[in-house]
Amino acid sequence: MPNMYTKLCCTMTLMFYNMSNKMENMFSSMMMSNPKSTPLMLMTSMIILTCSINLKSSLYSDKKEKKEEMTLYMIMSILSISVFTSTKTLSFFILFEMTMIPMTFILLFFSKEKEKVKSMMFMMATNMMFSMPFLLYITKSKMILSSSNYETIYLMMEMNLSYVSFMIMSMMLVTKYPLMFTHMWLPKAHVEASTSGSMILAGILLKLGTMGMEKNLLCMEMATKKVASLYKSVSVLSMVMVTIMAMRSIDLKKMAAVSSIMHMAMVMVSSMYMNTLSTENSKILMISHGLISPLMFLSIGLLYENKKERSCLSNKSLESMSKTYSMWWFLITMSNMGIPPMSNLICEMEIFFMMMSEVSTNVPVVALTMILSSTMTMMLIMKMNSMKETMKPSNTSKMSSMKLSISSSMLMTSSITANLWF
Repeated sequence: MPNMYTKLCCTMTLMFYNMSNKMENMFSSMMMSNPKSTPLMLMTSMIILTCSINLKSSLYSDKKEKKEEMTLYMIMSILSISVFTSTKTLSFFILFEMTMIPMTFILLFFSKEKEKVKSMMFMMATNMMFSMPFLLYITKSKMILSSSNYETIYLMMEMNLSYVSFMIMSMMLVTKYPLMFTHMWLPKAHVEASTSGSMILAGILLKLGTMGMEKNLLCMEMATKKVASLYKSVSVLSMVMVTIMAMRSIDLKKMAAVSSIMHMAMVMVSSMYMNTLSTENSKILMISHGLISPLMFLSIGLLYENKKERSCLSNKSLESMSKTYSMWWFLITMSNMGIPPMSNLICEMEIFFMMMSEVSTNVPVVALTMILSSTMTMMLIMKMNSMKETMKPSNTSKMSSMKLSISSSMLMTSSITANLWF
């Protein structure tokens, strides 16, 4: 059953891509694939495929539960692809919010954590609170202009309250990024979600806000220039603060969630420069994070299946559990930080150089961020391979190593070749 759903998802993605190339003028005006959305559509298919591999080989779910969970993954992928290809503001908002429904069910029905209900309610409340102003504004704009196209509505914003309008339109998207002060729901959701749920949350859901913000930046250049300094400052603060938070945490899943916030903050900084180089860097970094971050959660989930613990203090013998698993953990962790030949390395370096060349006061901040992130990665690798205990490899650990090897090879290869797309 998972294979059927995965094939359907991949077929749908290729259908959107082919139809947009061959029938560009005849395709529906509501949805249209473009060079920005197509990589995200392919990335969504890759993540769903990885989730299906993990779910199909899981030993802790029956066939009925696997079928139900994979159905939710399929619905999530269809809605996400629809968001990526949407050209209407109102349809974008509706589809954008509809993606929270399957994510809520995944968190509520397939997580075995105790506080999943609180986490789900907090996630829904946060997103609804920041989404209502967006809905009210586009409804008012549609009544006045009788159009829901991005360009038409944003043109009215540029001519009127551009600064306020941009803040209203972007708050819903910033919550999905997320940045500092709007990020509290994300670590809670990751900690309480299942392994595949965390993979979809990091790899797909966060990219919806990024895609929406890119559309904002294209259509509202004047407003973006006014708030660019504010968003850059908040993003830099996010990078420093969340790195410190990750170093203080002992929960592996929370550390991976916090590192996602740091990478998305870098995407925001790059986007705010609004030049060709920064736009390309933000795209590649976004795709790379969407492929590597799910591997972090997959490796942590497989570790949890074996040892029933996510704490750094309880998982200090990866090498004795499985040398293959230990090798992949090292590669995934280093790839998340950025090493050759991963595509995120060059992008992060160029973003840092842009920050330092803009204002000299950014130099110590960039240096501090690089030192803290490198230290966090080294500490994580050393803690997980300190060999405090000896374990005999089990059949479960061997299967986990095999799943991790297949998924990592597939997604890391995609991340390495991301530069070729752009």
